[in-house]
Amino acid sequence: MIGPYARRLQRRQIIAGLAAVGLPLGFGTRAYTQQTAPTAITDGDCTSEPAVQMLFDWRAGKPVYSSVAEAGPPISWVPSNLPVPMLPYLIPKKWRAVAGWCDAITADGVPNWTDTQMAVPWMFLARVLSPQTDAAFEYISGNIQGQPLNPQQVSIIARASVLGANPALEPVCTIDASSDALAPSYFAVDHYDESLIMTSVTALGLSDFYAPATTVSITTIFGPREEMEDLMYDVFLRILFQFLGGGGSDPTPTPTP
Repeated sequence: MIGPYARRLQRRQIIAGLAAVGLPLGFGTRAYTQQTAPTAITDGDCTSEPAVQMLFDWRAGKPVYSSVAEAGPPISWVPSNLPVPMLPYLIPKKWRAVAGWCDAITADGVPNWTDTQMAVPWMFLARVLSPQTDAAFEYISGNIQGQPLNPQQVSIIARASVLGANPALEPVCTIDASSDALAPSYFAVDHYDESLIMTSVTALGLSDFYAPATTVSITTIFGPREEMEDLMYDVFLRILFQFLGGGGSDPTPTPTP
């Protein structure tokens, strides 16, 4: 029995206009395939999850949507209204966007998010939640102070931001490109109860004697596993599409003072 994405593929042709487009935000890292990043180490089969396969296909310009226009947000979507001028994107009408700031992380790796704007936060959060709050798109950027961390360590923080401390996860796959000197990155897919979580991290540790820190860019996608194909097609890829203006690089939002 084929899923909804497989049926869509049977009706699509390769979109030339998307062929050269890479994923923005954390999903623009080169950690996806060993062909594009010889230093990446893959564990498990990421494409065993159809929604992840869809994400990879979209990145490669394969037939996910019938046109570039279809890949963008529908006319019914509304502004996210987050207090960050660099993130003027649209979201589904019944979804909710929230912003967060933090200047501390617990010993379990959970960021202490607050909706009160900080003058000098460690990290900024842009989160989009489904009406039932069982699905989310999350983007985090900033500098974690105190010590240099590798991308795999930062991925613990990424998952804890969504799921809380020490979530009971069943790993599906990881793609580790931490040894990439230019963009150390880590991609992971995990099962959480009946849900699926994908995290993509780029983290550059700065071993300064007086102020060690880690510059991070984190993108997380979370939702019910049985609905993830439709969520990826209808929502998550269309949010990612709106960040393509940066050519696939990771934008760094600047919170409004």
